[in-house]
Amino acid sequence: TGINAEYMGVGHGFNLMGLPGGLTPPARFVRLFYLRQYALLNAGPPPTLDRALRLAAGLLENVLIIEGTVADNPPEGDDILEYTQYSVLKLPQARQLYFKPYGSLQWAKVDLNRVDFTKRSTMPLDDGTLGVRDRTHEI
Repeated sequence: TGINAEYMGVGHGFNLMGLPGGLTPPARFVRLFYLRQYALLNAGPPPTLDRALRLAAGLLENVLIIEGTVADNPPEGDDILEYTQYSVLKLPQARQLYFKPYGSLQWAKVDLNRVDFTKRSTMPLDDGTLGVRDRTHEI
């Protein structure tokens, strides 16, 4: 580039050029923070809970570690691939917990107001499906 040169982006998404895009925790944190701030600057604060949940879910998807994208570390004897096993959104005031396991495309919700904490119970995070609903019959 020359003196007084002006950068002209070659397409959408180049506004992040130069920011860390790696899979290290600091890089993912910076990316999450930047995207959150940029979304709030352009779209304003989410006016509804649904919009806030969509924003939060989208931000988490952006920093999700895909299985196989982080190199394993054989010297430590660990041959398990690193990935984001599940994502969680918490709504403390509403006493709700949203979660999405890695193998699913659909979020699930637990309403803690309706849980009987006097009983011991467990629930699998993943039901083994992608969570995709066939809507062909609606056409």
